[in-house]
Amino acid sequence: MRLIGDRDFDDCGSVPDHLFQPVLDRYLAATDKDYISGEYRSKRYAINSDIKSILFSFNSYGWRPKDSLEGKPVEIPDPASSEYTPEYEDWKPVISPLLDYIANKRYGKGVFNKCMIAVMKPGAVIPLHWDQDPTFTVTRRFHVPLVTDSNVMFDINHQQYNFETQRLVEINNLKIHGVRNNSNITRAHFIADYYHPNNVHNLLYGTDNKRPSADIKMRDYIPDVKITFNYPHKKD
Repeated sequence: MRLIGDRDFDDCGSVPDHLFQPVLDRYLAATDKDYISGEYRSKRYAINSDIKSILFSFNSYGWRPKDSLEGKPVEIPDPASSEYTPEYEDWKPVISPLLDYIANKRYGKGVFNKCMIAVMKPGAVIPLHWDQDPTFTVTRRFHVPLVTDSNVMFDINHQQYNFETQRLVEINNLKIHGVRNNSNITRAHFIADYYHPNNVHNLLYGTDNKRPSADIKMRDYIPDVKITFNYPHKKD
């Protein structure tokens, strides 16, 4: 099952200053060049102009969400095949220590198959939604607010939350969620999706391999779909 089960989120504590501050400083010094790869995400997910991202890595193109919806076998590519952006190489000295901390703090050594900084202008809104990509059945989503305000509200399962700066928070993104920046500042969150190759115990949405609850409008996932792992880069 998901280790946070049916909980909306799990507050994992404050990130140490020596790991948090370098990422914050680098973000505050970011230029338009840092957002180039993030334009891909905005186009793919139709994110409005008030929301943009600095993208470091993202799912391999090998993921095939429609296969699962059609009841076809789903091949999950080697997590090491995640795509890395030019921004990742530039930011690596400051974000790698934070990623290591997150993994060791929670589940141990694994792979971060998606990593970004999500930026919301004042008044920006991320509408209520739930994350439908099959990757989210086997990944854990983490947020570290870099710049935020008490008027930035995170809605999870129709409950309102405000996450403080420098906190490490695991979000249950299989639930309905959205964000509204009601402040006059630009909000920025460091976001990372963690994956472990042995984490095959929750390949279906919901918990304990049960069909998801309709009242929170998760995907009515096909329970009989066969999901296998494909490691194209694995050596004998």
